[in-house]
Amino acid sequence: MIIENKEKIQYYLERLPDKYLDEIIEYLRFLEFKSEDKIADRSSMLLSEGSLAKDWLTDEEDEAWKNL
Repeated sequence: MIIENKEKIQYYLERLPDKYLDEIIEYLRFLEFKSEDKIADRSSMLLSEGSLAKDWLTDEEDEAWKNL
């Protein structure tokens, strides 16, 4: 399936006028950044969870949020 999708992309790229190639490259870079950003966000979330739990898991916090 992945190869099939790559072949489809290649098919359309070969038919696309050159004036759009820079735009396609920018979009691909955006998608790459977006996927890396999600991985980084997930990692930092997991790393900070322990230290934030010290502040969150208190009776005072439970009291403050009980009506929500």
